[in-house]
Amino acid sequence: IACVTGLSRSAERSLYKAYAAAALRDGEIWVGSINGTIHAVALWIRPGKEEPSLAQPDYLDLVSEDTRHWISHHFALKYRELYVASYAAGPMIRTQSWHLRFIGVEPQQQRQGLGKALIEAIIRDVSSCSSEPSTSCTRLGPAFPFAVYFFQRLGFAHRGVKNFVSHRGGFPLWCLLREPSAVTRA
Repeated sequence: IACVTGLSRSAERSLYKAYAAAALRDGEIWVGSINGTIHAVALWIRPGKEEPSLAQPDYLDLVSEDTRHWISHHFALKYRELYVASYAAGPMIRTQSWHLRFIGVEPQQQRQGLGKALIEAIIRDVSSCSSEPSTSCTRLGPAFPFAVYFFQRLGFAHRGVKNFVSHRGGFPLWCLLREPSAVTRA
């Protein structure tokens, strides 16, 4: 996250607020709890809606000039390349998919099935509606190989990856897609 926030805590908070606002407005927020205490959250953007962009003026005002330059001249270009390559069948697949914008489970509650339950819940929900054919997610985070394996176990297929590098470090951004299940509808 340091690459896209320039190590600004206010930019990081603003980014997560934008993701949550987008999910409230254009998607769904799912939470996972144990004994009534929320320990996990997943932010989904519904088909036909665009995810929040790092290029929003309110966000860009919070980061340094070098971070703004990196976002517009590196991140935005590589991000577009990733989607063009990952959705080779055309933009229709992307626009008809639910997009996982963020998933997080408190570290002490990981490996207890909360993340899996959040993903499976939306898959069941999406599978019951014939007008929403697939779910996709882009993932970035410190546990990249584990996260990709986690999503693959849930039926997501690797579609592409791009490596993003800045003077603050780097990260891979993975694109995974879960095609609709073969469900017989009455």
